Amino acid sequence: MADDDETDRELFEEALKVVPHEAVLHKTTNGEQLMDYLLQESMSMPDALFLDINMPRKNGMECLAEIKCSASLSDIPVFIVSTSMDPDVVRQVYEQGACGYVRKPGSFKALIATIRHACDLVVAGACDKPPFEHFVLNEKV
Repeated sequence: MADDDETDRELFEEALKVVPHEAVLHKTTNGEQLMDYLLQESMSMPDALFLDINMPRKNGMECLAEIKCSASLSDIPVFIVSTSMDPDVVRQVYEQGACGYVRKPGSFKALIATIRHACDLVVAGACDKPPFEHFVLNEKV
C-alpha cells in the first residue's frame, strides 16, 4: 500500500486484519518509495497494490503508468484509492490498466467490505480488466 496519510494507512491495516484472507501488508508513504521497494531485486512481488492517487514525489497515476509499462511489474493488480469520484480520473486509471477504483469509504465497516471485495478479486484471479460498470468497487461513477 502506498498512501501519504498515516491515519489512512493505519485504518487500512486494521481493516485488513478483519478480512478473512491471509495478508502481509507493506506500507509506503509516497510513490517514489513504493517504486524503490518494488524494484528491489530480492523482493518477491506483492499479490496486489493499493495506491492513493494523491501522493507527494510520485502520485498513484504516475506509479500505475510505470508499473503497467514494466515487464516485471505489469501483472500486479493495482487498486487506485482516492477521496474523489471524478469520472474523468476514474476513466483514465481504468484505461491505464488498474484493476479497480476505490473511493475512500466514510466508515470503517465500509472500508472492511471494500478491502474484502478487492481481496476476493485477487484470490479468485479476477483482476483482468473488468467491465467499466464494475471497475469502481464501492460506489457508482
